[in-house]
Amino acid sequence: MPAMRPLIVLSMRGRWVTALLVFGGLLVARDASAQDSIIVRALGVATVSPVNTTTMPLWGIGVGLSVTPIVQLTFEASREFGRDDPTVPPKPTGPPGVPNRVTVVFVESERIDRRVSGGVRFRMPDRQLTPFAEANVGVARFTVRYQPGGALPWQGGIDSRTFVDAGGGLSLSLNRRVAVEISYRLGKVVEQYNRDVFHSFGGGIGVGF
Repeated sequence: MPAMRPLIVLSMRGRWVTALLVFGGLLVARDASAQDSIIVRALGVATVSPVNTTTMPLWGIGVGLSVTPIVQLTFEASREFGRDDPTVPPKPTGPPGVPNRVTVVFVESERIDRRVSGGVRFRMPDRQLTPFAEANVGVARFTVRYQPGGALPWQGGIDSRTFVDAGGGLSLSLNRRVAVEISYRLGKVVEQYNRDVFHSFGGGIGVGF
């Protein structure tokens, strides 16, 4: 029985070597077949919904990791610039038993001003003009702004909501590393109390590494 220990050790080492060779071969095959392993994108997104009457573009960055020549894992983060957060209105105060009457004039409905998402993208490889489809899940920050009666300062509220979206677009390769793209997604808030639907129109430029 002791004479079998070297054989067992050699057998275990052989399995490890075989596993390492197979894993290394998969990595080489992935790198050889994928156009770019990592793609970094600069993004611009405009979001419109039935309750979102005014909007400013969201600017951000996206990262794509090529799992296969067709499948890519994606991550995006974008936000609105040029506006401060709305001020949460203070609670009315007054003598006990005397209600305060507040007149509110709505001048702007809610809108998305920040969003973070991750998902998967399916694309046709080895094409200069590449169509793609994608699906994502993320968190968006909604802000509501209004102005009380008179010349009082802006007030409002902030609410974060989980959403899912899906859509597609086109990517145009300018050279081996750089591509520009346009996209459209239909999104929906998944909270039970609020199921807003919104449309996202995006564009960007990506660099592959």
